[in-house]
Amino acid sequence: MNKKLILLTCGIYLLLAGLIYISIQLFKENPIQANLYPKHIFLGAPISFNDSTKNARSVLWEFGNGDTYMKPKGQYIFKEPGQYKVRLTVNNNTYQTFLVDVAPAIKKAKIDSTVKIIAEASGITGQKIHFKALGKNIDWCEWHFNGMGKIDSRALESFYSYNKPGVYQVYLITNLNFNKPQKHTIHIEPQYKITENIVVKPKEKAGGGKSEKEDEFLTLLKEIANGNDFNKNYNFLLKKYLCGNSKIPVTINGNKASDFYSYCQGLQINTNTQIKSAVLEMNTKTNCATRINIIK
Repeated sequence: MNKKLILLTCGIYLLLAGLIYISIQLFKENPIQANLYPKHIFLGAPISFNDSTKNARSVLWEFGNGDTYMKPKGQYIFKEPGQYKVRLTVNNNTYQTFLVDVAPAIKKAKIDSTVKIIAEASGITGQKIHFKALGKNIDWCEWHFNGMGKIDSRALESFYSYNKPGVYQVYLITNLNFNKPQKHTIHIEPQYKITENIVVKPKEKAGGGKSEKEDEFLTLLKEIANGNDFNKNYNFLLKKYLCGNSKIPVTINGNKASDFYSYCQGLQINTNTQIKSAVLEMNTKTNCATRINIIK
């Protein structure tokens, strides 16, 4: 009898233990299996999140700023930079946190798309006219010196001469304005003709040699050719000897070359140009130079 009672008692204990074990397993919460990435982002970039916890009956994502999400996976974009503690709660009693750093958005530098043509508004036939493309972010350019058509030059700085007088439209196309070419109008006049008032040979000093005007003129031209202060020397010569007319023709070794402005620009670009002499042809009435003869 006692033996049967003992066996019955043991059976009851085993049954109770089994029931307790089953109850614990039923109500036991599995550890959270979740992921969130990336944890370091710039403002405007999304984070992705995913929960794969077993036996998850409810899911709540909290993003640390009042926003929530109640599905296992998704994406989210923060509205302000800062550090956020994102919390995932599963089945209302188990949670996990993730720290997310949101940096301010990177501002893209604005590209200066301004394109300008630097050139004279007028010239004479046969004159080499200096054209310059001005712009901070020009990678390539195309010059059309006689209307849209063939490409005449691809250099940022170019010289071009016209054989016939007239009004010409110059177009500049670059990587910054390829849909809207920059336009420049230039008026080309016939070559200047010497009048009867011109004295071809200037007066010389007593005892021979160059005039004082030519000495000063040559000295300042050499200053420009040596890369010294262009504006100061050019403007002095222009005002004192040319009466402000930058279109006075220049000949080099007897050949027509360009006007005074273009010649000086060429000296500035091709520095250390050798100049042996500069002879001024003067108008006796205005006392202004009407032609400059350069000997190299």
